[in-house]
Amino acid sequence: MQIKYCLPLVCDRAQEVRDLIAQHEHEYTFFEVWLDYLDEVSEDFLRHVAEQYPDRVLFLFRRQYLDSLHMPPERRHALLHELAQLPAYVDLDLSQKEELEFVRSSPTKTQLIGSYHNYHETPSDDELQSLSIEMLSYGPDILKISTFCKTPDDAIRLLQLQSSFKQQGLRHIVLGMGPEGAVTRIFGTMWGNEFVFAPLSSEGATAAEQLTRDQLDQVFHTLHT
Repeated sequence: MQIKYCLPLVCDRAQEVRDLIAQHEHEYTFFEVWLDYLDEVSEDFLRHVAEQYPDRVLFLFRRQYLDSLHMPPERRHALLHELAQLPAYVDLDLSQKEELEFVRSSPTKTQLIGSYHNYHETPSDDELQSLSIEMLSYGPDILKISTFCKTPDDAIRLLQLQSSFKQQGLRHIVLGMGPEGAVTRIFGTMWGNEFVFAPLSSEGATAAEQLTRDQLDQVFHTLHT
């Protein structure tokens, strides 16, 4: 089984992002760049990273726990216009309606990850289905669901949702947050998630109970020996 790891990068400086990608380009398939945490984001930075690592970089216009954004709307829109010309991914949460509408209505080289995040709970099965249908209306290349699991049943329901996406032939990422959701990061990877987020250390985690690269390596090695 080929495991595709994604390194989340929450950095203050654009140069730090470039340095970390260059340092780990052979260890990771993808890199997730949280743009709203950078002190300054230029179009040149986006072009440099996306063109040097085509179809390997995910750009985000949100903050952890869906906190309020610092980047002004007009700046986000300008960067989205630039990204539309680049071989990269952009991850937009269902709450980012205006940005999603822009991507849906514009010719773009960028691949869209249409996502839903809930840092408090895992909604009911009916609500998850409704949210998935709404996200699909934006024509995403990858459908992503990430919710907090309060119980083992929540994790099981997420894995069942993933199974339904797989049966429909949808590219997907379905992940559970919290201690009860950790199992989805293992079996979700084995059962068809496009990739798994794997920080270098627990300090670099961008979601509750996000397993590190070393931890995931150990688990997958054990399961396949």
